[in-house]
Amino acid sequence: MTSPLLTIAIPTYNRADCLERLLKTLLVELRGLETRVSVVVSDNASTDRTQEVVAAFAARFPSVRALRNTENLGMDGNFLACAEHVDGTHFWLLSDDDLPRTGLVCALLGLLERESPDLVYMDSRWLPEIADSDPTHPVTMLQGVRLGQLAFARRVHVWTTYLSGMVVRASPLLREPTRLRRYAGTQVSQLAWVLEALSDGSRFIHVTTPCILATEGNTGGYKVLKVFGQHVPAIMREMLPTRVAHAMLRRMAATYLPNLLCGLREARLGRFEREDATEVLRPQFGSTLAFRWLLEPIGHGSSPASVRRALWLARQVHRALRAHDRLAERLDGGTTSL
Repeated sequence: MTSPLLTIAIPTYNRADCLERLLKTLLVELRGLETRVSVVVSDNASTDRTQEVVAAFAARFPSVRALRNTENLGMDGNFLACAEHVDGTHFWLLSDDDLPRTGLVCALLGLLERESPDLVYMDSRWLPEIADSDPTHPVTMLQGVRLGQLAFARRVHVWTTYLSGMVVRASPLLREPTRLRRYAGTQVSQLAWVLEALSDGSRFIHVTTPCILATEGNTGGYKVLKVFGQHVPAIMREMLPTRVAHAMLRRMAATYLPNLLCGLREARLGRFEREDATEVLRPQFGSTLAFRWLLEPIGHGSSPASVRRALWLARQVHRALRAHDRLAERLDGGTTSL
């Protein structure tokens, strides 16, 4: 039998209402595409009505693998359970509280057929609440650019960790348990296959059309600085060519981490465990100017004025990096529109 072009894998735990909204959306999106798309739903031993929701979906969409872990395997464990059951040539790990916009799946299949990419990043529209898949503004065509490895790394950097935005070509890694599980316990185990595609691939696409309706905020419950300030940089350094890893980390330090630190200071990002920002970030970023001028003042600043100065400087650095990256893309000649 011919493999599906795409596997959509959904890890879930005790969010039956969100999952039901997503699966009902997919029933519409996948109508007529049953042979081209397979679906995996991995229930991490939920105690709500998740099983009922999955059963109702399976009754109407036979090309689904409905998995249920006998115990809660944690976030990474559930991601890995999904990865182990991929049978498509491409793999999309989709969060249960996000929604693909109306028409996206069909447009995405067309993109995968035409371009045969190794890695795709799709832009999102972030909302405090999601009611539906935006049927009044369907996606009919995906706009974006083809990028070289370094240009893709500069554009996407930390967002390689964002589940719903990444579509990856399936690789032998998914059938090799040791390599697949190499980052289990980091909360970003998906980087094993995402960064392998970035390291070894040659065809990268950034879709600039907002494709995903993404839920703002995070429920927390883990040490977010340890994940993004230690685990993610260490994995990038290990898996990627030095130049590529450095490009991603510079942009993380100038854009993502200052905003993360500010949000943690203001207690508006969710219920994360308390951490000493300076001590957590020092091992990976302590030798950088970004640590001295941006991260340490925001994370450990004793006065509002010092934090404001650092945030202002971070914005200027962000603008300068963005201008540099767009100029580099033009000069390299390695960027073409879809």
